[in-house]
Amino acid sequence: ILSQVARLYIRLGRHADAIPLLVKARDLIPENPDIINDLGVALTFNGQASEAVSLYEKLATSHPDYAPAGFNHGYALVQMSDYEKARPLLEAFLEYEPENAMAIGVLAMLELADDQPERALELLDQAIEVAPQWATPYLDASGICATRGEDEHALAYLEKALVVTSPAVVYQQFQSP
Repeated sequence: ILSQVARLYIRLGRHADAIPLLVKARDLIPENPDIINDLGVALTFNGQASEAVSLYEKLATSHPDYAPAGFNHGYALVQMSDYEKARPLLEAFLEYEPENAMAIGVLAMLELADDQPERALELLDQAIEVAPQWATPYLDASGICATRGEDEHALAYLEKALVVTSPAVVYQQFQSP
């Protein structure tokens, strides 16, 4: 029950509330990879990515075939700006779950950080294809196009985003330089 309540807290964005429940659950069942993975998620989103990475490294040793932690481990590393270590984890996770739009989107941002905007746009288009109702890749692609001076392309992405998210979110992106 502890981990189930904690998962609800995580869904609600109440990561700090989830952490003590997951610590208790882990103490009760120390080798449960789901609990450890969830604790890592809560820690990452609570600004404790380095602690999450330590958990994920131990989890990778104790449960090397537990693929669901791959994305979360990679994401925690991204939060720490350790893109070099994050990339292979995200790529491996995408082999396990090739249509995970979030993982594709994070990998796109790594490409952008490596000054590969074309590759980033390709990946964002792939994320859009996989999850057309998710606004984030449209907004990210729009931002890349706007930065490159491709205003018509940026506008096209924003118009598509309007279909799947509130006008206020699109307006905020449009106001960004």
